[in-house]
Amino acid sequence: MPTTGTLAGTFETFTSAPATGRWEIVPSVTTIRDVTNAVILTIDDDALRGALDTDGSFTCPVPAYDDPTLDPTGVTYTAVISLDGRDPIVVPGIRVYAGQTVDIATALTFEPSPTYAPAVTLLEFLALVADVATKLGLDDVATVATTGQYADLIG
Repeated sequence: MPTTGTLAGTFETFTSAPATGRWEIVPSVTTIRDVTNAVILTIDDDALRGALDTDGSFTCPVPAYDDPTLDPTGVTYTAVISLDGRDPIVVPGIRVYAGQTVDIATALTFEPSPTYAPAVTLLEFLALVADVATKLGLDDVATVATTGQYADLIG
């Protein structure tokens, strides 16, 4: 029996109610076998997908990244969370070590996607903030953004 870890997550709506939707875990390989060549998991296993429960949660045990008895070793996972009424959340390259529970919310990264949002440098971002601030008549914010200085804008 291979060692396992767990992928999990709890999702809410914008009003803090439990979200509804589906989840899917996609391994980086199509088949995982043990040392006897027995199939442990395939990419099509029903255990890798399902509906969020009434709390907006899911848990999914998966073969561990660091289990030396698996072939191949070092399998990573992509989590695809499809919340009703929202674009899917895709979290690639998740490593789940033996005995570990990975909460998808903490595994989320905010790397820009070349398809949807090109990466910008800090200076480009500050220039965008300055432009918006100027259009809104917020001259102090525009000056701070243009010069890259920090300011206490609360009071």
